[in-house]
Amino acid sequence: MSDSDNWKIPASTDQCARCSAGLAVDDEVTVLLSFSEEGPNREDLCATCGNNVDASGSDVFWRHKLPESAVASPVVDYALLREMFQRMLPRSEPIYQRLSYLVGLVLVRKRFLRLRGFERREGEEVMVVARGAGEPSFDVPAPHLSAEVLVETREHLKRLLAADLPSEDFEGVTALDAEEGSESGDPVTSAGSESQTLDES
Repeated sequence: MSDSDNWKIPASTDQCARCSAGLAVDDEVTVLLSFSEEGPNREDLCATCGNNVDASGSDVFWRHKLPESAVASPVVDYALLREMFQRMLPRSEPIYQRLSYLVGLVLVRKRFLRLRGFERREGEEVMVVARGAGEPSFDVPAPHLSAEVLVETREHLKRLLAADLPSEDFEGVTALDAEEGSESGDPVTSAGSESQTLDES
């Protein structure tokens, strides 16, 4: 990701993640998202440390001026969320499967993805989605997430975005044992709960 891309996510801290230098309003901040075997990580860097960033092909970084409104409630950048989804989806580590599933459900709800249903592949459940009408479908791992793991996964996502997804983005994503769903809007049924339709506006 080049530094010319216009990401809107503000810096998540008031000091550099590497040298601990303070970050002040109007300072240039480099935000680096990396994706290692241990899980995704976010670093907010001062101008000096940011200039030394050598992002690999799987990393995402962008630069921006720290705004005065950084202390206000930040707005989620769904373009960034989709970029993260693309980087996390090929990973096989459990943390990435949990995050990909959660983000995938949100993207379905926001209509960035179309839900075509849930199927089993070699004994594992997957969510089948597509990017649009007529587009080829692809699989998103659909692991069971307990209430506790769901909270932990959402907190991890919140730290990566430096913003919390609105609560309405998670309506219908409380017991993620989805049995079936369809592109036509059929409900996605969660075990032990009433049917919820994820792909509504």
